[in-house]
Amino acid sequence: METTTIYIITHQYMPGLVKIGMTSFKDASKRIAELSSATGVPGSFDLSYQVVTEKNEYIESQVHHRLKKDRVKGTEFFKVGLNEAIRVVNETVENSKKKLEEVLKEEVHRREAIVVNSVEEIGKQVRETRKCSPKTQLGVAETCGVGHRFLRELENGKETVQMGKVFDVLNAMGIKVYITI
Repeated sequence: METTTIYIITHQYMPGLVKIGMTSFKDASKRIAELSSATGVPGSFDLSYQVVTEKNEYIESQVHHRLKKDRVKGTEFFKVGLNEAIRVVNETVENSKKKLEEVLKEEVHRREAIVVNSVEEIGKQVRETRKCSPKTQLGVAETCGVGHRFLRELENGKETVQMGKVFDVLNAMGIKVYITI
């Protein structure tokens, strides 16, 4: 699974301010070291909190939006207490997970019934449903309990995919299959 780390840092010479950012590093300490080594920064930043979540660039922007009244213009710094910042980050991460589930369910329920005559057509529906989600192909594969390669092959219409795994993917994504005789 591709991950993102949302971090909150503080600095001894900037009391009352927190910086909330995002990095691809699982441990934000590397990013903090980069920021601390910048020219003109007296001392180093302290990593106050971090949470690793599924890769989603919208989480950071949602946190920033929720705290916009406390934002120092043009920066990722906020005039907010550390506990409040942590609460907002945690709520936003949790809401992101719930929103993803809702988006997938809505997309599935919005679609009309279609006739499917091939694995290629099933793969196309799986791909279209996945693309409505902020999850990556790898993230969806993990959620469905299948390998990344399997999901890629299914989406590409490989004729020899295992039906049991196909149904695992369809069920996990909320795609219903009906057979009429």
